[in-house]
Amino acid sequence: MNLLYAFNLIDFILRLAIVGLIFLIFLNIRRTDINLLKSLTYLKFNIIRKASKYVLFSSPFFLAASLLEYPEFRFVYGEDSIHLAQDIFLFIFQISVIYFLAIVHKALKLPEH
Repeated sequence: MNLLYAFNLIDFILRLAIVGLIFLIFLNIRRTDINLLKSLTYLKFNIIRKASKYVLFSSPFFLAASLLEYPEFRFVYGEDSIHLAQDIFLFIFQISVIYFLAIVHKALKLPEH
């Protein structure tokens, strides 16, 4: 199996996970009372803030993947090398976004009795 194909498959699976987590968070927000959401967010604020730091520190990888689209980079390093670097950068960013969304989902989830 080609390494670029493997990264494209992983990229697709990670995007599905991101959309799924966003959908779960949306459903939790719709079903929960606003005062309860405020208190859950207040109680878990430090955990959410720590998770947001991972997204902040991985955001340069997202920017770098976009910057590699310039033709000069493709001419110097080659199409396959640029595509592989973009896949790796996006993989790092997507993992941090999934981690952040999982923390937010866990923080906003109602405790079960």
